[in-house]
Amino acid sequence: MTFAIHLTFDKSSSNFIKGIFNNLKESKLAPYMFESGNEPHIGLALFDQYDQSLIDQILPEFANSINQFNLNFQGIGIFPGTAPVVFLSPLFSKKLRKIHKEMHNRIKNIIKENLDYYKPNKLIPHCTIAIYFEKNNLGKITEEMNKIQFPFKVKITEIRLIEVPTTLIRSYPIQSINL
Repeated sequence: MTFAIHLTFDKSSSNFIKGIFNNLKESKLAPYMFESGNEPHIGLALFDQYDQSLIDQILPEFANSINQFNLNFQGIGIFPGTAPVVFLSPLFSKKLRKIHKEMHNRIKNIIKENLDYYKPNKLIPHCTIAIYFEKNNLGKITEEMNKIQFPFKVKITEIRLIEVPTTLIRSYPIQSINL
C-alpha cells in the first residue's frame, strides 16, 4: 500500500478545481481525476509504511502549529514521459517550502520508502489535473487549461493522511486566522 500526506483547500477552491476535473471528463480528454473522486490537493509526502500511533500524534500537532494560508496558482505544468501528468502550478512560497520541510523533519523517522521526489529540495509542488489519459490528448488538455484565469488563489485548510489513490484515513483542520 502507498500512503500520502496532502494539503487540501477550502470548499470553494476545491469545487472550482473539481469543475476542471469535470470539464476534462465531459470532454472525454482525461476523466480519471473526476471519476476517482480525488480531492484537489498539494502532496507533501508519499510513502509505503508508517508508524500509526506516532503519525496520529504528529499530524494533529503539526496542523495545530500552523495557520491556514493562501496558495497562488500561477499556471499549468506538465510532468513529461510515457504517462504525462498535467497539473496546476503554485508559487513555491517561503511558507509552503517551510511547511513542507518541517513536515518531513517531523515524519522522517516514522515513515518508510518515502518517494524521493517528495523530499525537501526536490518537491515540485503541484495539484494534478490530468493523469492516466491517452497521450495524444495532451495538446487538447493544455488548450482546455488555457481557459483558466491565472493567477488564482486557494486557501489551505486541512492536512490529510490518505491511502492512495483516494481513501481518507484521517483529516486534521489547520488553524483558521483572518487572511
